[in-house]
Amino acid sequence: MDSLVRGYLLSGLQGTPELLRSLLRDLDADDPRWDETPDPDRFSIRGVLAHLADNLDVFAERIERILGEDHPRLPQWDPEAAATEGDYAHADPRACLSKLADGRAAIAARLKAVPESAWLRTGHRERMGDLTLEELMTLMLIHDANHLRQVAQWLEATALA
Repeated sequence: MDSLVRGYLLSGLQGTPELLRSLLRDLDADDPRWDETPDPDRFSIRGVLAHLADNLDVFAERIERILGEDHPRLPQWDPEAAATEGDYAHADPRACLSKLADGRAAIAARLKAVPESAWLRTGHRERMGDLTLEELMTLMLIHDANHLRQVAQWLEATALA
């Protein structure tokens, strides 16, 4: 992946909080849509924001381990356990968005400072196998896209209800 593509990748990762703010700008603090779940097996919008904010620490740790260790094992993270432990159902969505924006800016700044060769360093992720730092960051952006789509779908479904 060349530096232009990496720039797009980092821009996309930093853009997730901006897109979420735009999608959610019309929801007041007491809007019931924060907590509606058109699919009971998935997070509510409030839960998505808490999940993405909580997931920052997981990705930041994985990044640092790949950069600082030779081929580290990256344990699986349990999002359901994290949701219970972190009480996602009562999270402040605006605070989660702020944490997400700050965390993504920090991750982007960290990655802009690493040499090009660091993007090819690897770690081993349970259930996924070996991943380069580049692939890990691409996975993070794909993860974002999945949740951005979910939020858009939830807003559309609850607006029609």
